[in-house]
Amino acid sequence: MQVTALLYFVGHCLYNVCSIEQPSRSVLFQLPVLEFVLRFTASTRTSTFGACFGTSTLKPLQLWSNDSGKISQLARRRPDFHRGSVLAVSDESGAYTGQKDALHASEHYTRMFGRAVAEVMWGS
Repeated sequence: MQVTALLYFVGHCLYNVCSIEQPSRSVLFQLPVLEFVLRFTASTRTSTFGACFGTSTLKPLQLWSNDSGKISQLARRRPDFHRGSVLAVSDESGAYTGQKDALHASEHYTRMFGRAVAEVMWGS
């Protein structure tokens, strides 16, 4: 996490567009060092869904970037999602149990997502 914050900060200081993607429930961005770097670089959060880019799960994502004009183009509304697998389920106590195969599959980016990022960053 500290390395991520340092690389993001250095990239920003060198006038690069920096961005980080995490699941929407990730607490990574609440950690003090990364929270400071995101505030210092005036980074903004964009919400999107992996399902909008061809994943087999809904996969809500948060994208943080120091160039909101570009990264905000990846924003998508929550789709009506009735296909695919569930990544995690909760029991009566509220504890989550992950679906191992679905979680593993969700780690990979789809070509559609990669293409959308490339178009946003470098034009179509």
